[in-house]
Amino acid sequence: DVGRYVDYSGITRLKSSAAANSAGPSKSNMVSEMLFLTLEALHLGLIREGKNFLRTARQVWRLRQGLQGMGGSQSSDPRARMLMESLKGEQAKLFGAQSMLFSPKQLHATASVYAFVCEWIVGLDKSGNSDLESLPEYIVSDIIDFWIMLQDEIRNNKCPWSISLGVAPMKLAITLMRKGSAIQNPHLKGRLPDLVLKLLEQGFQIDSPGLDTRGLSAEAIRSFFGNSGDDEALVGNLIDLYVDIESGENQFFGKFTTRYHISQVLKILWTYDGPRNAFKALASSRVLRFVNMLANDNIWLLDESLKNLEEIHKKQVEHPDLKSMDQKTRRDFESMEQQCRSLMGLANCSVELMLKVSTSHVTPFVDDIMSERMAQMVAYYVNKLNGPQVSNLKVKSPKKYEFRPRMLMRHMVGLFLNLAVSRRFLESVAQDERSYDGKVFARAIKSMRVKNIAPAKEIDRFEELLREVENIKKNQEAESEDVDEIPDKYLDPLMATPIRRPVRLPTSKVVMDYSVIMRHLLNSETDPFNRAHLTPDMLEEMPDLKKEIDEFMAKREARTKQRARVAGTERKEN
Repeated sequence: DVGRYVDYSGITRLKSSAAANSAGPSKSNMVSEMLFLTLEALHLGLIREGKNFLRTARQVWRLRQGLQGMGGSQSSDPRARMLMESLKGEQAKLFGAQSMLFSPKQLHATASVYAFVCEWIVGLDKSGNSDLESLPEYIVSDIIDFWIMLQDEIRNNKCPWSISLGVAPMKLAITLMRKGSAIQNPHLKGRLPDLVLKLLEQGFQIDSPGLDTRGLSAEAIRSFFGNSGDDEALVGNLIDLYVDIESGENQFFGKFTTRYHISQVLKILWTYDGPRNAFKALASSRVLRFVNMLANDNIWLLDESLKNLEEIHKKQVEHPDLKSMDQKTRRDFESMEQQCRSLMGLANCSVELMLKVSTSHVTPFVDDIMSERMAQMVAYYVNKLNGPQVSNLKVKSPKKYEFRPRMLMRHMVGLFLNLAVSRRFLESVAQDERSYDGKVFARAIKSMRVKNIAPAKEIDRFEELLREVENIKKNQEAESEDVDEIPDKYLDPLMATPIRRPVRLPTSKVVMDYSVIMRHLLNSETDPFNRAHLTPDMLEEMPDLKKEIDEFMAKREARTKQRARVAGTERKEN
């Protein structure tokens, strides 16, 4: 068998155990042997050297940045001369590797082999062949590395075959991103969105200016889109992976790197009707889990980014000349700058994706489960960018940290306008005592007009909606002055808010509002009172209690309105 030529003992497989791998296939033919010998040769030769090439390219970039920071090649600093010598050596390595690796014929032949392997793997998956689980992980990893390595050659128009031979890798990525696929390693699965991104990026019109404005070529659109089943599988698998990577071993920056690539892919897909319609056709539970995790990321990334900006502002005030810092302080400061730049870039991408998705499909964002949370998020960041604390975010060269406050403000207002189709969203903004401040929001409108942050129509609409929020807030305050207390049994035990749809938790027997417990279950499928396993289908509806609550709230509202009318009559008489 293949083991006569390639030793796979100790090699990590996609899914099967070591015991299952030890037996191996009973037979193999010459074609199989030649295929696996070719894959092994590529793994040890082209792919390994390609990785070294990319490492060298990154080192050249770092050396150039360091040299530029010291004043360039003409600097009198001795360290600059040392960097210059290192740069020359690394560039020589880079040019030598480039001439060896990027032969057009070799790249075309390699892409053809990998396209065949992708089709073979997809076929094994469709037929349910268990041999797929025994495939060495490195074969899938090498396919991803090959297309990453190829990007500069594609951009330089040296691979006219790249789209036609990219169809099979795209199908491979769609297949293996699926829940329960043959890939067990979360890190490897987390790299698949990067493969999708690289395949899509090659289809951009060469003369188009930027990622979000340029369109895919006609060939790319024909090759990658159009089949509703493929569109739904691609979009569905991407949003499922966005959520599931949270609970895998691919933690912190690993998961955010994966989500960044997913976000970039979705931003491209949202330019076309097929993927957008596929998203709308997905089950609401899948979409809600995705929207909830997207909101989690937005909040965490923005909070951490803005905290870092405040620290950077503080350090810049303390040390107007950064050269006055001691070596350790300077090193810590540079590390903070790097982290801030990374987090802010991720935050920008995440916020922009939320705006794009809510523009085409607002329903999940204004669902009872998400509406209040979205209102609190948007109100908080509008306040943060316009309130008295905004001076703490003023740093030198904000673009260096990917901090674009005008763009962020416009995105937040765009979200507000999208979600304002829901009356409950506006009510939640008015109720948010922590973040909603009429004076701060009025200042935000004035600032947007002066700085031309958004089109006049958007600003006018925002101002109109804020007047409505103010009216809601006044009515809420008037009602709260003289109103019947709500019995504890009609209040949610976690949020102390009126229960709209009562459900009982099966193990703790606690009665909660459906929207509150569902928000909790989107993040953790546990009973919040005893940590027992809990899923939405286990919740017990309580129709009798709901009827009782509805009757009480209707009578309470009627009494409140009556008191308001009486008070109004008395004021007129006086």
